[in-house]
Amino acid sequence: MALSLLANDTATGIQAPRQMVIRDAATLATVWAEHHAGRVSVPPAPKVFFEHEMVIALFGGAGGACHKVGLRSLRVSGDKLVAAYRQADQATNGAACDGLPGAAMEMMVIDRSDAAIVFEALASEDVPFRQVVRSQFSAIGEARQLVIKDAQSLAALWKEHNPPGPLPGVDFSKQMVVAAFLGSRGDGSFSIEIGAIERIGGRLRVTTEERTLGRHSQLIPAAFGPRPVVMVVLDKSDEPVEFLSQIMFYR
Repeated sequence: MALSLLANDTATGIQAPRQMVIRDAATLATVWAEHHAGRVSVPPAPKVFFEHEMVIALFGGAGGACHKVGLRSLRVSGDKLVAAYRQADQATNGAACDGLPGAAMEMMVIDRSDAAIVFEALASEDVPFRQVVRSQFSAIGEARQLVIKDAQSLAALWKEHNPPGPLPGVDFSKQMVVAAFLGSRGDGSFSIEIGAIERIGGRLRVTTEERTLGRHSQLIPAAFGPRPVVMVVLDKSDEPVEFLSQIMFYR
């Protein structure tokens, strides 16, 4: 199911962990005011079209500067929706955790549903990675998700990808490459990112995020048809790799 980021923050007036489903404007206004408790000014609550949307709100509780919470995926399980989220002290792509203590929060908009929502806390470890390629233009026109562990395979893929620049520098004795090609799309609103790489249950899970305009976005997409690609470098591993694709809408 598609997600659309409504708000996130490293500080909040809600200091205890909380997971919520918000289905009306009055509840959103109350939670928004509680989130901003203690601040000099409170911005207006963001617009949500509750006739066909609702909000999943996550509050991580008090913690350090790298204490974060985030919705990883939303899936259908029988007559329920399962909202899988991660809450932990984590650095961004391996950066050191420092700074003032914070209490992370995130709100995501999803399509409205009367189904019960079950929250599932993921027991996973963030795997640091470094982005080396992100482009809207590739000669590869079909969707692909690849793990590359040697220089010859990367050189062959690079030739097929056909970019203007040189090969990224990778030490394949210690590193490997994860690449995701979105394939041909109809307009310039589409892009792809690696949202997260996690170690979970003896395997690596790569979350790719396909980003495009949502129904209420005021942005005007470019007319060209892109072929988005992203490549990242991470420590080499013999663990099996699985890919999880997530659609993200810009509001």
